[in-house]
Amino acid sequence: MRFSKKTPRPTIVAKKNWKVTRDAQVLDQALDDKGILKAEKTIVEILCSCNAAQRMELKKVFKSQTKENLLQVLREELTNGDFLDLTLVMLREPLAFDIDMINVFIEDENRWPALIGLLIQKSKKELQMIEEKYENRKCFFFPSLLPLSSFSFFCFFICFLF
Repeated sequence: MRFSKKTPRPTIVAKKNWKVTRDAQVLDQALDDKGILKAEKTIVEILCSCNAAQRMELKKVFKSQTKENLLQVLREELTNGDFLDLTLVMLREPLAFDIDMINVFIEDENRWPALIGLLIQKSKKELQMIEEKYENRKCFFFPSLLPLSSFSFFCFFICFLF
């Protein structure tokens, strides 16, 4: 399928004329109200209308305005496990999300093609950042998945291909 100006691309693009302070305030008010359905609707409207970089900025502005961590507030207010999980994933930093996916894909040989697919679309700089963060996180959370040298070699091999 060819993309034209009329065909939307399958990505979330930055919201134009985005007012992060207004969205943070609306989100805070929705989470303070007693109606959880209204809060969920507001969360969907705000998080799905902006891209990942804007969501990271939203977390920072929310904390500066309310002195509360948005992720912690969401964990306290939301009761629906699947909706909460989705919301928290949308608010994860892209690098942390990539590392989580790498850990999932490494555990199962059948998912290694997905791992390769994830890594080959990254630039050398992104791969270096993933390798650095992965090694630091893995030491604390995932000690039994792969030796560090294996992942380093894998990243080197992917960089070498491109």
